[in-house]
Amino acid sequence: MSMWKSFGKGNCQTRRYWQVLLIIFLFNLVVALLLTFPFWNILGESVGYSLAGKEIASELNMKYLTDFFINEQPSLTASYPMPLLLGVGIIYLLLNTFFAGGAIGLFHREERFTLESFFRESGRWFWRFLRLLLISLVFIAVIFLINSLWKGIAGSALEESAHEPLIFWMKIIRYAGIGFFLLFINMVFDYAKITAVVSDERRMIRTALRSFGFVFSHPGRTMGLYYMVAIVGAILLALYLSVSYWVLPATIIVLTLIWQQLYSVARVWVRLLFFSSQMALYKTIVPAKR
Repeated sequence: MSMWKSFGKGNCQTRRYWQVLLIIFLFNLVVALLLTFPFWNILGESVGYSLAGKEIASELNMKYLTDFFINEQPSLTASYPMPLLLGVGIIYLLLNTFFAGGAIGLFHREERFTLESFFRESGRWFWRFLRLLLISLVFIAVIFLINSLWKGIAGSALEESAHEPLIFWMKIIRYAGIGFFLLFINMVFDYAKITAVVSDERRMIRTALRSFGFVFSHPGRTMGLYYMVAIVGAILLALYLSVSYWVLPATIIVLTLIWQQLYSVARVWVRLLFFSSQMALYKTIVPAKR
């Protein structure tokens, strides 16, 4: 199966299991509402029933919001302490790992969606996916360590340099390299999750190594498909930012909130498209266990 066919099948599967997209979107929405409630409470107390309050309620007054973030920083810091943000971040990561098991399990089995089947698959693969997550964090930590070393060495070497274009391009190369390797690790561990589900693997270190081997054995198709989906995500992001910047600043805030939620749906769709299209490619190359 070619990259295009894998992409097409993945898109069909993502649309077929639209309920999975809805569940993950609603979860993200609940988390967002819980996190933004203190912000809106502080904002309401700040503007009250003044004319500024009516203006902000009807339009996105960016000048006021900028001043608000500067003046209300102590209140915002008190409402969003680092332990709270860290705790919410960990819970968010764990639940997304849980949902990934349900999505990939359904994409593999291709059975009819039910809440029972989705949560059964989510629970079945959660602990294995959690171990893969911890292993991936080791690789990510190594990447950031290399980035720090590279930054320090380059900074020392170019500290006395007056050649600003060289400094600029060295930074661009470093950022591009870090971005590439982060995306590469994400792709490899997507295939690790798929390998665990398709082959019912229980040893996650071996599964991760097998995934590296799979990607290196088929670099053209695996990376081509991954960046094909990534480009779709980038186009959707560019569309979201363009509309947000050029159209919505002068409109009522409700439309902006609706547009943000539509983009949240698009982001979830892209994430599921990664799983489903990579599953289609993997099962073409590596036959599933019977």
